[in-house]
Amino acid sequence: IYNLYGFTYCVFEGFLFDCISLNNDVYLSANTVYSFYFARCFAGCQNIKKAYISIKNQSIQEYGFIRLFGDAINLNYVKCNFQHYDNSSNQFHNWLQNVSPTGTFLLPEGSTFADDAPRSADGIPPGWTIQYFDPETDAIVREIPPIE
Repeated sequence: IYNLYGFTYCVFEGFLFDCISLNNDVYLSANTVYSFYFARCFAGCQNIKKAYISIKNQSIQEYGFIRLFGDAINLNYVKCNFQHYDNSSNQFHNWLQNVSPTGTFLLPEGSTFADDAPRSADGIPPGWTIQYFDPETDAIVREIPPIE
């Protein structure tokens, strides 16, 4: 982590950019996502299909996830613990740009993320199904179909 012009940056930015040999599921966990923390981290990783994201204190600073999975064309499953959506500082700018046109986005029951996020690369892709899961049992409790 380093500071530049008043922003806190992290060396994870672009960490596995264009890594076409990465075939594993992606697991991201952090207490806080600082500025540019995971920016372009998995952009261009064409073989990843699933991502699991856990942000403990729900703090995502400016550009924290910018183009995180941009051009990860086979990504079709994201499960996260997000409770709310805030893109006021471009935290999620194009974070799911050019991923699979169909997929599943999972959120914990009670989350308002899907209510506030656009159905676009800045939120949840329009062709993706949204599922809510019970955090205790992991069972799916409700589903919102994709936008056609």
